Amino acid sequence: MHAFDVYLSAINRALSPDRAFVVGDSLTLADICFVAEPGLLHNEIPRVREIEGLGLAPILSSQLVVAYPGAIAHFKKLSNHPCSHTWKRSKG
Repeated sequence: MHAFDVYLSAINRALSPDRAFVVGDSLTLADICFVAEPGLLHNEIPRVREIEGLGLAPILSSQLVVAYPGAIAHFKKLSNHPCSHTWKRSKG
């Protein structure tokens, strides 16, 4: 198991059974830190061929959705949060 799998497994458990946020009942720094990790890994998407050419497997894969549905759903939800869009526009 890779470190990212351990991390997503812990987030998945923190969000179960039906928690809306990693800690507490509202958006916290824990949620923001969580969304930043997979967000950074999205940088590998345009480089998948290069990564595979080195004999490595990309960290982000469709298998993550199956293995960690709660964590991936939380990432998608936070990626669409209004604060996320404000930050993305200010970076552009």
